[in-house]
Amino acid sequence: MKKLCIIFAVILILSSCSSFKQRKFTNTADSIISFINTGKIDQMNSMTDTPFILDGEVILLAGDMDLFWRNISNAGFVINNPVYTDTFAVGDDDYKIFEDTMEVESFFKNYISEDAKIMIIETTDFRLIFLLDDMGKREIRIKGFKGPDAL
Repeated sequence: MKKLCIIFAVILILSSCSSFKQRKFTNTADSIISFINTGKIDQMNSMTDTPFILDGEVILLAGDMDLFWRNISNAGFVINNPVYTDTFAVGDDDYKIFEDTMEVESFFKNYISEDAKIMIIETTDFRLIFLLDDMGKREIRIKGFKGPDAL
């Protein structure tokens, strides 16, 4: 029993470790890229929350997000050779990454938790930005997307 308690304590300590949490976000980004590249729209929809920030626009309806994911899939959009160039916790002024407007600032203040992260992914051709929010219980949701921006 004592051994089991020690193992549980070690797991608990490791799960609160920042590298463990970082891996959780990277694994989620890997899934997102795979789903986009293979056109798995239902999986993208299941990971997407509304309201959602798309570039500088706040999208309120889940149906609009479904249409967005379907359109990029139908257009043949893929993310080849992604490199995770930066991941960081959302700060007070990071809403400006999407758009410096009161609407976007309000979105961040009202809908993004203190556990959210911005993940920047680059390919040889473009940069993408994902806004990912940790909802607990091993669940990370996509709350925003920006790009592709040419490099």
